[in-house]
Parts: sequence; structure tokens; C-alpha cells
Amino acid sequence: MKGRMLGMAVTVAGLALAGAGSVRAAGLGFTYKSLFTLDQPLGDTGATPTNGEIENGNVNKDGTATGVVNWGDGEGAFLITVDGKGLVLSEQDKECPTGGTFGNGINNKVSLNDSGNVAFTVTNDRGNGATDETFFVDRSDPLKPKWTSVVKAGTPVTGGTVNNAVSFATISNANDVVFTGALDSGTGTYIWSPTTNRIDPVSPPGAKVGDLTLSNARRVQIAQNARIVTFEAQVDGDDNYGAYMWKDGVITELVRWNTPAPDAAGNPTSASFDEMRGPIANADGDIAVLGHTADGWGAYLMTAKDKKLIRIAGPGDTVDGAKVNQVANSFRNDIRIGEDGSVLFVARFDDQDQGQRGLYLRQPDGTLITVAKTGADLPGIGKVDVLQGDIGGDSGLGFSTDGKITFPVTASDGKRQLVLATPTNQ
Repeated sequence: MKGRMLGMAVTVAGLALAGAGSVRAAGLGFTYKSLFTLDQPLGDTGATPTNGEIENGNVNKDGTATGVVNWGDGEGAFLITVDGKGLVLSEQDKECPTGGTFGNGINNKVSLNDSGNVAFTVTNDRGNGATDETFFVDRSDPLKPKWTSVVKAGTPVTGGTVNNAVSFATISNANDVVFTGALDSGTGTYIWSPTTNRIDPVSPPGAKVGDLTLSNARRVQIAQNARIVTFEAQVDGDDNYGAYMWKDGVITELVRWNTPAPDAAGNPTSASFDEMRGPIANADGDIAVLGHTADGWGAYLMTAKDKKLIRIAGPGDTVDGAKVNQVANSFRNDIRIGEDGSVLFVARFDDQDQGQRGLYLRQPDGTLITVAKTGADLPGIGKVDVLQGDIGGDSGLGFSTDGKITFPVTASDGKRQLVLATPTNQ
């Protein structure tokens, strides 16, 4: 059928939950649709995204997607619906709806919830020089989006005064927005409520986890359907970042820097983590996270039930009959978790930035579903030449609460486009 492709079930050598008897979950195939293509008008906006990357922010249950593209020579944020209605959220040198002028810098991801509301951080010049500012865009009336400046230079927060809103902001379905603020004392993570218009601390500089002191918290994310916040942070004296969770005002250490990396059963190995990146939670408190060892990046999962970190895939594992070089990573959102505990990630099969890759959905029973792969034909899209984008760049993944997936590809005709994969049981 045109536009339809069944996701193939594969197994990962050595993973306890993905044995040889694993089968594809019933009905879990995908239809594919191109939401837009670079160098062609973005939906009905009249604006044309130009050369460069498509930095995917997220996708929601309606199939609406967000992210970052180049408008001419500068970066800007976009929103595109599945039926082609678009919105240019920001563009260099254009007026900001809350005052000031947008600059070129934008910290993906451009976060999106199921109501179609958006949170993102972008450079804005209010007359005193360009600094990063975080915005909440309420699209309850799509024809008249309402903008709110959540935090900008000079905003007082617990621990001091923000001088820059670094890293990306993310939004929940309750419209809570989390962000990272740079203070004179370091970086901290915070949560803003649209109901109270109040900013509360998540992990300000000097926050405590037991007897440990956290500093330089960053890359904060909030669960789509719960007030569970995850972020990276350093313990005073540590050289790099671990993964942490905040819930009901309490910070929990998930994985500390320089601790043993586990195998698929959760048993410690001789390898140690030298960095954790991108922890993200679902409403149950299951956590997916990227971890780096001397061998490279891997994907890991900690379920709320077991509270034990296990390895999903990483360097040396065999997936789709090929050996994984490492799990692709970006600074933003290259690992996602579903409401059912499934994990979405990209595996690299060689050491080339634009080389062989596969996009996989790891089911709660351990089955891996192939969503897309370099060299494969996606019906309605074409043969995939490049999946995702540069390995350390900002080309992330979208994953909705009902299982829709977005990802950028370059097809064999050379066109770079954002693809929406919808499960066939929807």
C-alpha cells in the first residue's frame, strides 16, 4: 500500500530482554508522510527554509511538528501541522511579539505539547545586546498565538538573577515550562507555571542530593504527562555530568558521573560512564538516558518499577545483523521515551557522521522495531541516503504520547525533509 511500511522486529545480541524468539508487536507498522522539504515553502506560511539541517523538536498527537531551520542566512523556529498549516515562530532580525528583535542563535529543541502549545529559547535583543530568552506560545487560538516571556536576562530566580537562558526549554501537557538559567553562581534548572506565573527552583546552583552538592545543572526536560523533571548536573568535585530527576520538590540521583556502566541485565561492567546526557521521563517515571564510556555512546533505560539501569544498545552490540559503532547523540533530544516505556533511538553502524544508521523503537518486552534505516525505501518518501543528520548536531527526534515519530532524512533525490511516521493501528 502506498505510504505504508511494516516495522521489522530485530533483536540485539546479548540483550536479555530481546531474545531470539522476539516477534513484531501486532499492528506495529508505520505509514510515512513528508511534512516539508528544505528549499520549498513551509506549508502555507509563504516562507522557505533554506540549506542546512532540519533540527527536529517534537511531534504531538495531532501530527504537528516543531523544530529549527535556516531562513536565509539565519536560524529560526518553525511549526508545521500534518495538513500543511505552518507558523514561523522566529526569524533573524524580525520583531519578537513580546518586544525586541530575534537574533540568529536558537537553542533547540522547540518543545511542543498535545494542545499545540510551544516553548523554546531563542536569542532576543531588547536594546541591551542579544541574550537568550525563553518563551511560551499559547496556540489555543491558532490564528492569534499568545506569547509570554518566561525568563530573560534580569529575571530573579532562586539563587540569583538570570543573565542568560541557556539550553532548551521543554513544555508539558499542563503547560509547565522548564528551562536552564545562567547565574553568576553557575547554571540552574527551573520550572515555570502559567497558572501562577511563578518560577520555582528544580536544581539551582548549590542544590543538595543527600550530602552531595550539585552545580551547573543543564539540559532540563519535563515529562509530557507528569510534573517529573529530568536534567544533567555535576556534583561538586566531579569532572563531568550525571543524570538527575526532580519530583515533588525532591531531587533523586539517577546515574552519577564515573560510575560503572551496566550490561543488559543491569549488572555493572568494567566500563565507567564519563558523561550522561539527555535523561527524559514518562508519566510513570521510567527514564531513558544516553551514557558515554570509553567505547562511545549507548542507550540506557531505568524503569520506575525496577529502579535499575540497563543497557538497551551500544558499541559492539549487533542490531539488524550489523555491529553498532555507537548510539547517535546530539546535545538535545536523540533519545525519547514513550508513555508505555518504549525507547526511541538511533544506532550508528560505522564511524562516519553521515554513514549507516537505523532508527529503532525498543518495545517494553525488549523487541526492537525498525522505523527507518539508511538505504531502505520509505514508501512515499524514497530511498534514505542520510538518516537524521550530523552526529553531534542538533537533529533530534520527535515522539508523541501516542507513538507518532518524526525524524529528518535526506532521500536519494537529494531532498532533505522532515518525515512523520504514524503507527498503522491509528
